Amino acid sequence: MTYLIATESFPTKREISDRCRAILAVTPDGVNVGEKDVPFLFALFQFHDEWNQKATGGVVNITTQTTPHGTRCFVLVKLSGEKVDISFPHAIRLIPQSSLSNASSSGASRFQKCRAGPGNSDSWISDSLAQPQAA
Repeated sequence: MTYLIATESFPTKREISDRCRAILAVTPDGVNVGEKDVPFLFALFQFHDEWNQKATGGVVNITTQTTPHGTRCFVLVKLSGEKVDISFPHAIRLIPQSSLSNASSSGASRFQKCRAGPGNSDSWISDSLAQPQAA
């Protein structure tokens, strides 16, 4: 079985997990993940069953953090500046095994690089989840 996440193919879920761990290994806490890794992570997180809740209001970037338990995880940086942790192992577990999995054709949101977020810095933002905030 082959898993297609964004434009990357993986023969096993373990290799998807290894890709995520490699990103965590090179990304210090609080630093945005590398530009080449953003589309992969956004596509992967579409499988997380709490994605819509966690990404409500728009996501402008992804960073990393170390939890109080000493494990590393990814953090969604929302348009509002709020930070929400998200589990890549959980997202991977929820990738269907019945057929070729492809986040880019399964209704995944599109993401584009733009000026958004604090200081109008270059960021990635979901063009389908960014919703005006109620005043």
